Amino acid sequence: MYVRVPFHFNPVRELEWIIRALGIFKRNKIPIEEKAHALCLYMAGLSSWEIADAMGDRYGRKPSHSSVLNWARALGSVGWTVPPRGRRLIAVDETVEKVNGREVYVWAAMDVDTGELPAIKATRSRSSEVTEPVKETQQV
Repeated sequence: MYVRVPFHFNPVRELEWIIRALGIFKRNKIPIEEKAHALCLYMAGLSSWEIADAMGDRYGRKPSHSSVLNWARALGSVGWTVPPRGRRLIAVDETVEKVNGREVYVWAAMDVDTGELPAIKATRSRSSEVTEPVKETQQV
């Protein structure tokens, strides 16, 4: 199905209108326009840390990354969700660290294309069972 988008379509303004109409946010210490902009960036795939930095550069006030995640959860509570991203290739690596005199294996899974870390885990033993949850995230 082909959807024709008008030339003047602005996704931030449309999302801002939806947020206002649904009354999603109880407090508006940060203007709804800025929250809508952050949510559009979140739906585009940026991390909450990257969004917080971008908001600080653009608007002069930097929200915490947890605020960005809270806004996304609030939007998700009314039925809007961000689809999970498929990953082409994930690399898993482990290293051994000493914590209070005991060996701890730290496992990290990294998306090779984007450099994101979708999973980190610490265990007391070295076992292939640790990589099972990582394999499940890859099949998203």
